Amino acid sequence: MSNDEIFGALRAMIEPFIRKSLVVSRAAAIYHDLGIGGDDAGELLDAIHDRLGTDFRDLHFDRYFPNEGEVFSEHILKLLGFRKKAKWRRLTVGHLIDVIQKGAWFEPPAPL
Repeated sequence: MSNDEIFGALRAMIEPFIRKSLVVSRAAAIYHDLGIGGDDAGELLDAIHDRLGTDFRDLHFDRYFPNEGEVFSEHILKLLGFRKKAKWRRLTVGHLIDVIQKGAWFEPPAPL
């Protein structure tokens, strides 16, 4: 698959998990920008594995995504006007495309 074909397939898998007003771009972070965390993040990664065969065994899920309870508490805090810096690493759509092309999870490069 080409990079553009993978992006299209990935976008189609992501869109059911996000609000219609959000835009899926290569630079968008799955949790931080698109709000996919907890069980939804797990379901997204399972869908990628099932449809594209990508191996996520080496992914440390809790480094990139909150668990379901943390998603709920983060949402409540945002509704109350509290914004704290998320402790989870950014995982972008672009990096997921690279992972899919490789066929297995690898850590993204450290931010500059």
